[in-house]
Amino acid sequence: MKMLTKSLTAITLSVIITAPIVAGTPALDNRQSNQKARIANGVSTGELTARESARMVKGQVELQRMENRAKRDGVVTQRERAKLQRKATIESGKIYRNKHDGQKREYRKHKAHSWFNRQHPEALAKEVAGYPAG
Repeated sequence: MKMLTKSLTAITLSVIITAPIVAGTPALDNRQSNQKARIANGVSTGELTARESARMVKGQVELQRMENRAKRDGVVTQRERAKLQRKATIESGKIYRNKHDGQKREYRKHKAHSWFNRQHPEALAKEVAGYPAG
């Protein structure tokens, strides 16, 4: 019986001691994936210009570096979590402001067909006028 009690105590202590070493930040990871999706959506809809999207990605990289730095010692303290959440909030606000600032990415409809359009300017004129090219 003493042996069982000692082994259970040892296991319990090892779990208590090693639990803080697992430095997980699931809430922040979820938030980062959401922000990445918002940036991708802004790029695909044209709400973010190329410069804005580059800045947003740079902010996400900086947030990831901060998270890696916090996890480096194996423990993410409450102070570190607060800093990470604050940075994520700042980045989220930047994403919102840039998506809703009224700037639109220039949409170049005929860029992919530039060679064809140079060779056949009449097709480009018809397509721009609303007629199908061809």
